[in-house]
Amino acid sequence: MNKSTPLLLLLLMCSTFCFAQWQGYQYQRKLEGVSSSWHSVPLPDDIFSKLNPDLSDLRVRGIAAGGDTLEMPYLLQNTASKTVVRQLPFQLLNQTSKAGNYFYTMELPEEKALNEIQLQFGNPNFDWRVKLEGSHSQGEWFTVLDNYRILSVENAYTDYSFTTLRFPTIRYKYLRLQISSDKKPELMPLTLLLKEAGSGEYRNYTLSLYKAQENRKEKQTEILLELPQPLPLSQMLIQVADTFDYYRPISLQYAIDSSKIENGWRYHYRTLFTGTLSSLEDSLFTFNNTIARKLRLLIHNGSNLPLNIRSVQLQGPRYLLITRLDTGNISADSSTAAVSDQYYLVYGNPEASAPRYDIALFPDRIPLLPEPVALGPEDALAKNLPATSSLFVNKLWLWSIMLLLIGIMGWFAIKMLRTENQSQNA
Repeated sequence: MNKSTPLLLLLLMCSTFCFAQWQGYQYQRKLEGVSSSWHSVPLPDDIFSKLNPDLSDLRVRGIAAGGDTLEMPYLLQNTASKTVVRQLPFQLLNQTSKAGNYFYTMELPEEKALNEIQLQFGNPNFDWRVKLEGSHSQGEWFTVLDNYRILSVENAYTDYSFTTLRFPTIRYKYLRLQISSDKKPELMPLTLLLKEAGSGEYRNYTLSLYKAQENRKEKQTEILLELPQPLPLSQMLIQVADTFDYYRPISLQYAIDSSKIENGWRYHYRTLFTGTLSSLEDSLFTFNNTIARKLRLLIHNGSNLPLNIRSVQLQGPRYLLITRLDTGNISADSSTAAVSDQYYLVYGNPEASAPRYDIALFPDRIPLLPEPVALGPEDALAKNLPATSSLFVNKLWLWSIMLLLIGIMGWFAIKMLRTENQSQNA
């Protein structure tokens, strides 16, 4: 009994796992043209409506010659740009002032590249012009920025500040910041940065609906946006026709649910991004990648006239799934895949969580250009399970085996109790 019980429990757990591993997945597509270990699978647009918002339910399934179903590892990549931020050390040498101009001189340990300075002030409201210069030895100064505007507005209606200096990459050992102001700036610790953005690829989506309307009661502009189908979004570009200065709080929301009402449908929104639309800053906004179709852009105007919005563009990256199909259980030769029609992309499981594979820890081992494969037509798993799928997919077989195992375990338990009783009576 003691030796048999662990084995029986293991068999029971394995049978249950084989059945449950692929339960809940609603769709699959065959990987067509498999010919080597590593392959790339471009995700088509029509798949995103079936996926979880975080893409956690993607799986690659391989089917061995004996009918066993195995999970293949993969790595999900997208073409969004990646920004590397490096903070640079420096020393503030001196602070001086003359005739309404305040000067701050900084020294770097060496001439390192930088392209951004983040300023902070204790002053609540200001509108100043700044000048930034660089020097190799403090003998000759070269202009980096001139008449650059920074401001802060804080009142009952808005709280906005723009105090970041952005400029082309420079290399100087000394920097001198000049602020023109009628009151002393309360300069707080500032930050010197080098931001390097990798080249990204984004697609401009064509909207199927663009509808702008003014909500006079809320003093805001509401723009309804709709895509032809759910798609991954990570950027929004707003083009404003007005040429005067402005700064308006904005929020981008996406529909997560809907309910039937008397005159149609009411959509329930969740906030995706909040920020400020300003004439001083770039109107390209980046946010966490989200799959959405219906969105609503709110521009809070306060007491100002509404802006003349020329257009709103939604953008998103392309997604690529990199998978390794060299499992020894599928192929005796780990350098090639065994059968080209025995791999499937499985998805559509709301209960699935994101997998963790070892290949994510070794990106240098992944080929730069894995051979692409195509996806076959979509099949509904409930109606079209592959004939070579595991025996345990059939519920009748599963319950029969489970009942058999439970019966065997019960018989062993009764036998053990009888043996113990006989020993005690003796």
